[in-house]
Amino acid sequence: MKTLFTVLVLVIAMLNVNATDVKNKTSKTTSISGKVTDKITGEALAGVKIQITGYNKTVYTDFEGNFKFDFSVEGNQILKASYISYEENTITNVNVETDSGNNLMVKLTPKL
Repeated sequence: MKTLFTVLVLVIAMLNVNATDVKNKTSKTTSISGKVTDKITGEALAGVKIQITGYNKTVYTDFEGNFKFDFSVEGNQILKASYISYEENTITNVNVETDSGNNLMVKLTPKL
């Protein structure tokens, strides 16, 4: 009985490893990165909310205005950048390709 249990555990472990290997080989990742600045002054903006519409993905810019998304979706995406006291900026037709660096420069206009 003990031997049967050991064999069963080994078989399950091997199946799990094979399933993980297949998943890792078939799922490709890509990224969208960029920098957000003030349209008038060119100053980097920290804490800007960047969203990919249609997905539950949100990131915020760092102290130098940089952001990065890592995910496994290809094709055209729509990004929204929003920040207090600035007009929301919607960037359409962001073409996302696997294994390529998709780098954007986003400029936000202050509300007057």
